[in-house]
Amino acid sequence: MPANMPPSLERFWLGLVEVPGGFGPELSGDAVGPPLPAASRSLAVDVLRSSDSLASIAVLVSTIEHGASGALSCWVGFSNRVAWGDALRQRGIVTIETPIHITEPGKHGSFTLAIRAPLKAATTEVEAVSQAPVLFTIRGVRFGPRTRDKAVQPPFPLVYAQMGFAPSAGAANSEFVISADRVDLRRDDASLLTSRATLEVADDARFPFVGYRGQHVVFDRSFCGGLYRSLDADLQVSRAAMPAGRLSRSPRPKPFQNTGYRFSDLDLVGMRVDLRPFGADADELLNEMIRPLNFHLESQRLSDRIAALGFSYRPAARTLSIELVRYGRMHWGEQVPEDGIDPFESQYELLMRVLVGRVDDDGAQAHDPAAYVPAIFVDNGWSKVIGRELQGFEKRLARFVDCDGQPLAPPGASPRSGSPLFDIAHIDQLDSLAPGAEAVRIADIALPPIPSDWLAHAQRVDTFGVELAAGPRWQQRDFAGREFRRSFARDVLEDGLTRFRSIQVTPVDGRPLPKAWITGSFRLRDLRSTFPTGIATIKLHSDPRLPRAFTRLRELLGDQPFTVPTGDWYVGRSSLDLSVDDGLV
Repeated sequence: MPANMPPSLERFWLGLVEVPGGFGPELSGDAVGPPLPAASRSLAVDVLRSSDSLASIAVLVSTIEHGASGALSCWVGFSNRVAWGDALRQRGIVTIETPIHITEPGKHGSFTLAIRAPLKAATTEVEAVSQAPVLFTIRGVRFGPRTRDKAVQPPFPLVYAQMGFAPSAGAANSEFVISADRVDLRRDDASLLTSRATLEVADDARFPFVGYRGQHVVFDRSFCGGLYRSLDADLQVSRAAMPAGRLSRSPRPKPFQNTGYRFSDLDLVGMRVDLRPFGADADELLNEMIRPLNFHLESQRLSDRIAALGFSYRPAARTLSIELVRYGRMHWGEQVPEDGIDPFESQYELLMRVLVGRVDDDGAQAHDPAAYVPAIFVDNGWSKVIGRELQGFEKRLARFVDCDGQPLAPPGASPRSGSPLFDIAHIDQLDSLAPGAEAVRIADIALPPIPSDWLAHAQRVDTFGVELAAGPRWQQRDFAGREFRRSFARDVLEDGLTRFRSIQVTPVDGRPLPKAWITGSFRLRDLRSTFPTGIATIKLHSDPRLPRAFTRLRELLGDQPFTVPTGDWYVGRSSLDLSVDDGLV
């Protein structure tokens, strides 16, 4: 770090360039990735770096509004610090948490930044981080001035004009509710740099930057300096600071237009957690977990209060489903391979499902069974953005570790036998993707040995036959409440493992936009499943940084590992389709 860098302030580097023609995908085509708006061909790349030992970094790629305001409009951002990513998205800056590798300063104090694809969690080894492919590289970044650089009063854009957004209740799959927001990251002691910097998009860049592969630009001008306040302080969001009442609706822009999802090469490990022995304490816990679904009962909005007169969501069974999933290939929307490019992602996932039903105030029978996910962890930053912003899943970043203390094998590599999931030992929540960052233990998991040829002996599961083989996620004995028996229970059991409805709520982070239920359907295809012999165990950990649903469940289960006997846990392999409804619940 240059000696003249104030230790108490974040530093910035800002590069500006007039983008040449042909940069990025065509607006009229179906190319993968967010297009650069045609109205503005001025590109700005803003690099923000903290002074802490972990080198927290945010890289914001923006266009510049031509006009009196000269504001920046960020169309994608990246950060290796989770808190920065969450805060930037609250202010309308779509930011993906991903590994960012920064070199040691060169001869003239310049750095090279490699922004990597969000395909896997970071580890404590720099070499392991390098396994994630590079999306783009910025060379010649300097955070401190040299003798020939000129101190300037910032004439360049300092304010981000953004649109906070959330899915619209009336058209959740095609429309956003938006509100204008301005993010002022004040700068201090700025200098105009005399050296040149470059931006290079990798030849094999992954989604969502396939359309920019091999692009190269040289910045016309660049600046460096400090932030007047810390980035954490500037990004603090308060309802008083957010505009109120100025809401509008807009069709979803790229890359959020198509929100059907296709997943292939999935491995599954599912566990039933039977809470019936805990009686009323289990009921209290489950009602607390699904409280977000009943936002309309507490809302101050008139439309929500009208809806509250008719129904509420309730837990349908004193049973949870905890699932581990390896997604070998994930495709967003209707994207298909073109020109030899297959824009897929991959990830590991840990989640918890609660079965709920909708109960009308004047009805005796629950209906519309659906699975609600109060806690979910993934190792893919782009998946986290999609889940939180579009689907209502409050995803957290995590690291999935095997018995030798190493990250599980890359999820995109199809296993010939067995599965990396079978080697899992523990899962950690990540606050940073920088090497050596602290992690918070979520759970320890122990599975009995599973034969390498398990798939050859697995049963092919159809919609009806799954409950005849062994227990699915929920069984007949789980439905104790009168309103959840008969037709409600029949609907759930007929769906079995191969299909189920889903319900979530957006936004997940408390931003002052109207809430909406996000409903959809999961359908597993070509599912082959087996119920191994032996006892699986899971031990949950408690930490205030973890989702409350997990810590509350741990309080109920206690300090000892929870045992899952034969018949209450399963392994499987399949493909999966997720479709999101485009209308009111």
